[in-house]
Amino acid sequence: MYIKSPYFIPRKRGTTALKQMHNRGVKIRILTNSQSSNDVAAAFAGYATYRKELVESGIEMHELRPDAGGNLIINQKTNLAKVHSGLHAKAMVFDEKTVFVGSFNLDPRSVAINTEGGLYIESPALAKKVLAYMNEGAKPENSYRVVLDKNGDLNWLEVTDGKQKVYHTDPHTSGWDKFKADFIQAMPIEDQL
Repeated sequence: MYIKSPYFIPRKRGTTALKQMHNRGVKIRILTNSQSSNDVAAAFAGYATYRKELVESGIEMHELRPDAGGNLIINQKTNLAKVHSGLHAKAMVFDEKTVFVGSFNLDPRSVAINTEGGLYIESPALAKKVLAYMNEGAKPENSYRVVLDKNGDLNWLEVTDGKQKVYHTDPHTSGWDKFKADFIQAMPIEDQL
């Protein structure tokens, strides 16, 4: 299962379901916004609550880099030096044969507050095209691969010009951004995210 969602807040129930699928042998790869490419601090805070548990379970996590715009095939402009990338498309590919696309983020707001929808399409040809698009976003030059180090702490792997760099905290974020995310996580508002 391949998931691409700008705002990804699986909550406990979704996290448990993803872990159970992974334990049954389903390959799961998730691409969402990093803290530095996310335009909504509250959405990032909701996601960050579950990120480590998902990575610990073996689920493949990627977070879009804010500088991915110059690398992505969807950006055909000639001057991309100042592009700040962020995900907006929402899609899932199942078994490389079926696709879900729509306005539905995988977050509580899309489930219970907003009027969101999508299409479930059984088409291996479309699934192949959507997966190619999703694979582009998950490339090392476009996203951080979120992994655990030997101590069980989250690390972010970045590849730029063929060189790998490891971050030990959310890359390219300020102390203020980190404070906001921590503050929001402490508030009982997950249903509103």
